[in-house]
Amino acid sequence: MFQVYFDYKDAGDELLLGIVVKEGSTTVLQENKLVPKEEGLSNYEYSLEAWRWAMQVAVEEDYDPVNFYNQNQLIFNWAVKGTYSDVRKPYYDDILPLLQGMIENGYQVGFEVVVGTKNIAKKYINRIGKNVTVAGSFNSLFAQAKSGKFTNDVKKQKVKKAKKETSREVGRANKVLSLGKRQAK
Repeated sequence: MFQVYFDYKDAGDELLLGIVVKEGSTTVLQENKLVPKEEGLSNYEYSLEAWRWAMQVAVEEDYDPVNFYNQNQLIFNWAVKGTYSDVRKPYYDDILPLLQGMIENGYQVGFEVVVGTKNIAKKYINRIGKNVTVAGSFNSLFAQAKSGKFTNDVKKQKVKKAKKETSREVGRANKVLSLGKRQAK
């Protein structure tokens, strides 16, 4: 049985993907690669990116029987139930046909949810990730500031805070007035 562990590590504007394949106690393969990180995605999509790559490697290397290992149970549940969102659809559009093809060709394919500390790929990329330069870009932040979006957001927050303070002060004043009316009676 081939055990394919997969995971990712955030590396600034990129993701460091890692795969470790074991057959019994023997490590058959350890690979990593950097891929561009898309903005607005979550750890689920990043895990799916790693799984998609692990699936491609499993097919190319003809691993049979094979089990896929990751700590993110939801990505497996969504695949089994078909209950993934539109954001995740592009990943499953790649993963599910590969799975189906493997099964139709007689492969035994499974998955197992492991705790993060038992994910060998996570350990692998954390170890090699220390040598990966984490880099980011301030361009989007400054583009927002230049377009006024960032400035407008800050202004909106200040206005909202001022309204809240005014509302709080009015509430306090009304309490004082109502106390004064009760004592006057």
